[in-house]
Amino acid sequence: MKFWRAPYRAIQYHLYLLQLENYELSRFWQALSGKGVLPPRAPFRKRLIITPKLAAVGILGIILQAGFAALVAVIFAGWQGWGSAAAEIFFIVVFTLLSWEYAIFATGAVGLIIPWDRFIKFIIVNQARRRLARVKPPIIVGIAGSYGKTTMKEVIGTVLKGTRQVLVTPENINTPLGIARLINRRLSANTEVLVAEMGEYYRGDIAEICKLTPPTVAVITGINEAHRERLRSAAAAAETIFEAVEQSTPDALVVLNADDELVRQATPRWVKDRRVVWYSAYHHPLAAYQVGEWRFDPAALTQHFTLQKEGEAPLSFTTKLLGRYVIGNAMAGLIIAEQLGLPRSIVPAALAALPPLPHRLEPRYNAAMDIVVIDDTYNGNPAGAREAFNLLQEFSGRRKLIITPGLVEMGSETERVHSQLGEAMARAADEVLLIKNSVTPFLAEGLRRAGHLATNIHWFNSAPEAHAAIVPFLKRGDVILFQNDWPDNYA
Repeated sequence: MKFWRAPYRAIQYHLYLLQLENYELSRFWQALSGKGVLPPRAPFRKRLIITPKLAAVGILGIILQAGFAALVAVIFAGWQGWGSAAAEIFFIVVFTLLSWEYAIFATGAVGLIIPWDRFIKFIIVNQARRRLARVKPPIIVGIAGSYGKTTMKEVIGTVLKGTRQVLVTPENINTPLGIARLINRRLSANTEVLVAEMGEYYRGDIAEICKLTPPTVAVITGINEAHRERLRSAAAAAETIFEAVEQSTPDALVVLNADDELVRQATPRWVKDRRVVWYSAYHHPLAAYQVGEWRFDPAALTQHFTLQKEGEAPLSFTTKLLGRYVIGNAMAGLIIAEQLGLPRSIVPAALAALPPLPHRLEPRYNAAMDIVVIDDTYNGNPAGAREAFNLLQEFSGRRKLIITPGLVEMGSETERVHSQLGEAMARAADEVLLIKNSVTPFLAEGLRRAGHLATNIHWFNSAPEAHAAIVPFLKRGDVILFQNDWPDNYA
């Protein structure tokens, strides 16, 4: 690496970690203490996104760094010597050395821009409130939960788009600021339905979104250990997620996942006298519909199922979305369509047209080697991981492989969750490829406890190393699951 690139790489790395931690300084320094201040030799796992906020922090941090280096140079050279070649050389040397301590200056920059950042957010959110006051859509679907929000959002949005003007939050937009920007840019007087994914890290996050977009339909997908690092307990997670119900309109329809025990336990406290309808992918008696026939087609990479309500003809579904949890999504979409007075027939047609979602049990087939690749790298929660392992077991007659680094943000539940996931992997996979980090020993412990042979557990020091080894490792007819990705801010 050229000399000038080393300090640039250090500054870039510190800004990258800061962005990954959403500018939360305590978590940023925690990440640095775990990963170290020196940038890795390997490329970053994700792309550094140059947003206005990152640019402001980066430039201000460099100004602070340059100011400190100049002060040291002045002290070294004396005021009268400032401007001499020696002082300038000393300034360059100090500035360069300080690049490896850029985190200090980035921290100062974040502190300095906090008031301005809050003012900008206030302006954007208020602008969205004024726009909503003028052209508020009659139906706002708010989707909250520890897992499954994105698939649920896509299914409901696709179902409703056939007969309504629908605006759906794109990709991972699920914060008050992101939703406000979407409203300012794309909400029109013709919009009839707004479907909003509502993200949560801390108590009050979803309530803040609901102040802007109070749901007339509140969907709770589930509660588990996801984000436990921040939310600390199952009770705190339930309180946070059920803010979507608590802050919904008084006449709101509440659509709940009957398969999730924590959802069932929390419902009496938070739902009160609102209308409740349940959905289920696994025959729970609370569900409005029941699942009839279910079949997975490993050749076509599709699944087929029927849904039926007592006294009505069954509805038949075929979908490219994989995982049995999708049945629950279809049932929720069917319930909402019925409540809006839409024909039931639009739901199977919408689901059939929906392609696999990127990196969420997304299948790819290599015909030359007869290999199936299942990309589940965006799935970072225990419920989703178990769904992926269950899907893998449906491929009979093929060697089954899992490559995974484990899950992040499990907090105090890390060891228990990963040990149990190791046991589940042992039942699903013939070969397991583990990418070494702080949680993979717990996965290995669960694998061994479930009887998985140590010779069928393969260790790699990094994701690039594992990916480079996969091609010669694979055999004709294999099916391989890529489960989750490990972000650079975790050790």
